[in-house]
Amino acid sequence: MGFIISVILLVMALANYIQEKNITSPEVLFNIIYSVVCFFSMFLYADDKLTVNYFINTEIYLMVLLGCLSFNLGCVLCPSPFIHNFSKDKIIEPVFFLYIILSLVGLIISSFASIKLILEGGLLIDIYRQSSNSLFLENEFTLPKSINRYLVFVANPLYYAMIPVFISRYFLEHKNNYLLLILLFLSLKIISHLGRVDLLYCLLFFIVLYINKYGNKLEVINNAEAPKKNSKWAKYSFYLFVTFVISFFVVVFFIRNTNFIKTPINYLGTPLLYMQFLLNKVTKLGHTYGVLSFLGLWQVFMVPLKIIGCEMPEFFLTAQYYQNIISEGYYLPIAKRLYNAFVTTFFYFYIDYNWLGIIICSLLFGFCSKYVFNKFINSLSLKWANCYLLISLMLFFSFIRFQLSRSEIFLAFVYL
Repeated sequence: MGFIISVILLVMALANYIQEKNITSPEVLFNIIYSVVCFFSMFLYADDKLTVNYFINTEIYLMVLLGCLSFNLGCVLCPSPFIHNFSKDKIIEPVFFLYIILSLVGLIISSFASIKLILEGGLLIDIYRQSSNSLFLENEFTLPKSINRYLVFVANPLYYAMIPVFISRYFLEHKNNYLLLILLFLSLKIISHLGRVDLLYCLLFFIVLYINKYGNKLEVINNAEAPKKNSKWAKYSFYLFVTFVISFFVVVFFIRNTNFIKTPINYLGTPLLYMQFLLNKVTKLGHTYGVLSFLGLWQVFMVPLKIIGCEMPEFFLTAQYYQNIISEGYYLPIAKRLYNAFVTTFFYFYIDYNWLGIIICSLLFGFCSKYVFNKFINSLSLKWANCYLLISLMLFFSFIRFQLSRSEIFLAFVYL
């Protein structure tokens, strides 16, 4: 079943590409991601042996297919803009610099906290738990509440908002100071949680803008007034960054003695298995009717109520409990290892509204993604370029979770 769904989604992606002539369009990205996920889901790596995965039910594959079809329908229903002369937006420089400072302060605090934990003999898992910044899942490594709230509602969202801004302005203006800011923010973020996913975020942003600047010649990121001598360096810096990221992962793989077959199967093949495992475990708690998928929004309103001592409503506590389960992880007996987070976007939609949630929420997700993409393609506004970079993050990493369930990502859109 996994192979059949994978082929169907791949054919859909090719058809979308032929129509759009742009591999970064939302329907192409979404279909490719889930085609790959369904393909790798046919295999399982347990006890250091590669085997065929017979444990995923047909129902799970049908959820994926139905979700992808609904997403594509949402893209089709989104009308294309008829005008191409939207005015250019102007970034308010004082606000821009304030955002940089506020985010930088949070990154420095997180980095020092991680270094302190390492010097005290903390383990990698301890750093992950400390850097999770959960407001409703405290542990012995959680930072003081005031700092934690600052990181969750200010510093971390601004980090996710600023990285797309730095990259888009770098491609537009060809100024090296933006490249230095990217490297500074990225270095501090990696130190703060010792993870590699932020490198992938930046790589994705670079690729999306590179394809649309040099492949599709979008006017929004082509500036006739930018210094010509720096234009070539902007292109070469892309190749240097891609080379650096690939080299970094290869070195880490060799240091960790990583199995190059096992790793993609564990990350891309297991989300459907873990999704099935959690659905069997938690659906008895009931549905959350949109709260889980948009938990990032609900947390913004609920945390102030919690601070003043109000009792949290039951529907919010149920959704937060689901999120805590996803974040903390479970031991998956079939794969014989601990998994967390990798449950796909469709898990959130199903928990919210059952099968109807997969249809309606996927359709709305597709419609909104296509709307932002059309604005990005047809306008002269960097705001829409930055928004679509965050949308591309939501699409590309949708096999992990629905990103708007995180307050950092939701607020990043607000700050943009």
